[in-house]
Amino acid sequence: MNKKDYFSRLQGLLGVSRQELVIVLIIASGLTAGLIYNPPEQSNPGVEETINILDSLAEARRKTYTGTNPDGSINREVKTDSININSPKAKPGKEPKSTIMGKIDLNSASKAKLIKLNGIGEKTAVKIINYRKKTPFRKVEDIMNVKGIGPKKFEKMKEFIEVK
Repeated sequence: MNKKDYFSRLQGLLGVSRQELVIVLIIASGLTAGLIYNPPEQSNPGVEETINILDSLAEARRKTYTGTNPDGSINREVKTDSININSPKAKPGKEPKSTIMGKIDLNSASKAKLIKLNGIGEKTAVKIINYRKKTPFRKVEDIMNVKGIGPKKFEKMKEFIEVK
């Protein structure tokens, strides 16, 4: 059987013209070749580099997470890796204060930032915010007017606060 007889039989079976049969055969051979030939996966160094950068940023975020919720309240479920249980100052159930970079403005600091100050807890931070709503701070010493903050607490935090 030659090519013409083969094409004629296929045309008769499928009920298509010669041109349609040629197109169908080209498409079928392309699909078959595509299934047989499986090229090796190409790695994209840009994607891998981006993934590595995101992983390192996530790790840094995990290590420096302060344990506050978006609204500024303390997330008690967060446990930090940085607690040194051998430290004489470390008390069971107490987390150490985060290191403060720069100074905190008493007239604009959020509750979460105020809590980072030594000796300031959630309740005292709320007291500071309520005080400044009535009377803005004019100098850092004015913080001692807030109930619960005396000279000892002020001495611990004075290098970390400012008034703008």
